[in-house]
Amino acid sequence: TITKLQKDITALREENEQLRINTGRWKSTAQKLNNQWQSEKSELTERFLTLFNQHKARHVESKKELDELKGNQRYERGSSSLKQPHSAHKDRPEMRPDDEDEHDYVTYDEDFVNRMAAGGAVQTKRRRKNSTTGATEEVQNVK
Repeated sequence: TITKLQKDITALREENEQLRINTGRWKSTAQKLNNQWQSEKSELTERFLTLFNQHKARHVESKKELDELKGNQRYERGSSSLKQPHSAHKDRPEMRPDDEDEHDYVTYDEDFVNRMAAGGAVQTKRRRKNSTTGATEEVQNVK
């Protein structure tokens, strides 16, 4: 029985040694995979940053071109308006660009403004310019 126990102890020691060797291999494999993952991650990050910086540079360049074109367009508008008489626009109002926003804002009657300043009753009377006909219409609200 002693020889059998010694054989069992020897077998267990060999198995234990084999398990330590296998553990070392797994640990080495895990470290290699981690290093590979880190290098791939760094490479992808580097590629992304390169593409991002290229795209950003193109965006900045395009924005500068757009700003330059807008500046040239404003300059051309300014010089062309100096050359053409304004009466041409008055003759044909449909050709005049609608860049004025007067018809988009509400204008209040002077009496209403004075009543509101004095703390009077709230009766709104406002004028609004019709964008299609150009006529001024009055709208009254009593609250």
